[in-house]
Amino acid sequence: MNDAELSRLRREIDAIDDALHDSIMRRTSLADQVRLAKGGGAPTFRPAREIQILRRLAERHEGRFPKAVLVRIWREIISATLVLQGPFSVAAHAPENASACNDLAREHFGYATSITLHRSARAVVHSIGEGMATVGVLPVPEENEREPWWPALLAYPRPGPAIVARLPVAPVEETHGQMPEALVIAMIRHEETGNDRSFLMIRANAGVSRARLSEALRQSEMQTVSMITHSDDGHPGMAQFLFEVDGFIAESDQRLVDLVKAEELFIEAAEVLGGYAVPFKSADLGPTKPRRGENGR
Repeated sequence: MNDAELSRLRREIDAIDDALHDSIMRRTSLADQVRLAKGGGAPTFRPAREIQILRRLAERHEGRFPKAVLVRIWREIISATLVLQGPFSVAAHAPENASACNDLAREHFGYATSITLHRSARAVVHSIGEGMATVGVLPVPEENEREPWWPALLAYPRPGPAIVARLPVAPVEETHGQMPEALVIAMIRHEETGNDRSFLMIRANAGVSRARLSEALRQSEMQTVSMITHSDDGHPGMAQFLFEVDGFIAESDQRLVDLVKAEELFIEAAEVLGGYAVPFKSADLGPTKPRRGENGR
């Protein structure tokens, strides 16, 4: 390749960079117009809409440019736009010597977003419930936690803080041999995307078996993915069961009402704590077939 041809290609790349930059500025302007059209009371943070954008781009993507990098770029653009649309901040759980939630928050919400750290997970819930932060990033609940954060969601009048997303939306590198994950809470309702999971809190007799509860859900056409238990200090003899189930379940879903009626001998209440759009898997972001004639420049 001679110098003239190389210069021509570089000028073409510069022109593409200018076009990309122009498109980003135009996108920001349109996002401002959307905010104004929605009015001051509408939430700017909509994780369901965000992942639908990312899924669409990943589906249409061609060529050698990595899908995972494409998703990362658009996540940074979306996050920067959120900050420009109005007050937006993150509260992340960060106990001593543990940075997973903080790292995931920074990875997902970008470097222009303000993040405050809290050693207590329930302090993160309080921060969201009292309007001191827009979203909270918390560890995925586990069995036998001394003070789990998810029952604290019910301390607020409904609609209150709810689970609305799961991080990371795309696979990240392992940290200390583990793949970090977290849940996002906010004062918005989770929305259906077509590939979702939901969290249910069932207050039931402490002596009821997990198998019986799972079967009751199955008969109500709700498939259990995971389940953990916590004693309910406010209701003697009762326990709170956190179910993660396949699919989108709205707070008004009639199946929950019917479930309590059908199993009233041992189920006292069933409430939706939110849900999330199922994140990308590694296979979703694997190599794409290059377009014919593509040379990678």
